[in-house]
Parts: sequence; structure tokens; C-alpha cells
Amino acid sequence: MRTLIFRLKPGADLKSSIEAMVRQHAIKAGFIITCVGGLEQATVRMAGAKPDAQDIVRREMLRVRDRDNNPSVQLIYDLAMYGHKIGFDVIIEGIFVSARYGEMLRQLIADFKGEPYVYYFDVPLEVTLQRHSLKPNAHEFGEKELREWWVEKDYLNVPSEKRITADMNESQIGEMFVSDIKFKTKSHADYVQ
Repeated sequence: MRTLIFRLKPGADLKSSIEAMVRQHAIKAGFIITCVGGLEQATVRMAGAKPDAQDIVRREMLRVRDRDNNPSVQLIYDLAMYGHKIGFDVIIEGIFVSARYGEMLRQLIADFKGEPYVYYFDVPLEVTLQRHSLKPNAHEFGEKELREWWVEKDYLNVPSEKRITADMNESQIGEMFVSDIKFKTKSHADYVQ
């Protein structure tokens, strides 16, 4: 394992500077242990941002393919538990194939204190294809890839799992979430916009 130490000049873009360092040193996989400094501007993506939060962890942070034993499985668990530990409301969302992520998700549900809310989008492939075509990142992959990735009725099969069906609109889905969660105390969600 190599260790690289580098310094950015004031005003340098953090992400593009790191990407340049990765290219320069032909880094295939790596991690950042620490950073010290200040930023003039920062953008933080929250859960529900596009691309999906799972994609941010797997594709952007770790740059790994969605295969068995990829490190994003553990990192998603660790991030969720950290958020839970410091008192945040945690939302795990993404396309989590049960064969790959199911064990981790069931462990996460068991390790959380309180009631978990588990939802599965139980919609036909044709509806998924139609909805995907409306997404801003639809150009990144298309029908061919979606058909290859598709797993029909890939339920987690936990007692609290609810199914969201194709006949439900966004308003109905949102009402179901709010009704289920019934915010009783102030949480991090009360302080962000």
C-alpha cells in the first residue's frame, strides 16, 4: 500500500485536485485518512438527492461496481449506524438486491433501536423503465442495463416491510411515510431545509 501526501494551493478545487492526483499516480482504489484546511464553498448531497445515495457511496466515494463483496455494503451500514448513534433520522435508499445487501440490511434493522420503516417499490419493470427515462441521469444507463439488473419481487421479507405499488402516486407515498413515522420529537430533520 502506498501513502501519498499532497497540499492544495489556496483556491484549488478539492474534487478536481484529488481526481488529478488519482490520475497522476494511477490509483485504482484508495481512501483518504485525513484532510486539514478550509473550503470557500461546499455542496452536500442529502438522502434523496440525485443520483441515489447508494450510488454516491458506491460509484462516487468508493468507485466500485455493484458486485458481491463490494466494500459499499459495509460502508452503507457504518454510515447508517453513525448517523443513528449521533441522533439523526437515517434513510437508506437505493436499489439493494437482496442477495447482495439483504444480510446487511436485516442486521441494520436489528441493530437500530426503535421501529424501522422498510419500503419496497413493487412496480413492474415497464413502469421502472418509464420512470427511469424521466430521471436527469437517464443517459448514464438505459433499458438494456435495467433489464440485466432487474430482480422481480426482490423483497427483504422482514415483518415491517411495506410495498409501494405502481398505482400509488407521490402524494400517497408521502402520506404513507408521514403517517408511519409520526414525528413525535424534534430531530435533525426538523432543522434542515
